[in-house]
Amino acid sequence: MPDGFLKVEAIQCAEAGGYYPAFGQRAVDWDCVAAWVERVRRPDFRWLPESELYDCGYIIVSVNLAIASGQHRILAGLMAGNPVPRSSMSILTVSLKTQPWR
Repeated sequence: MPDGFLKVEAIQCAEAGGYYPAFGQRAVDWDCVAAWVERVRRPDFRWLPESELYDCGYIIVSVNLAIASGQHRILAGLMAGNPVPRSSMSILTVSLKTQPWR
């Protein structure tokens, strides 16, 4: 289980970037975030452009940066200093209701 520092730091990074989970998003799986942080920190890691994503690999945010899908990857990218680029996200043209990080 990741330590409390990861959780606090990840949430602070997300909020500073304007990201919040869309209403109804499941709770964050912090083990998943920690695993993604390790992956994103690898020198050979690159975020795929949206056009190369498939199945459940989509990262979807609304115009108000409510995260509809991909919260673990967004948090990990922010924590690893390698944020998800906009070209790797599907951006909805509507605002979604948000909820606090939990």
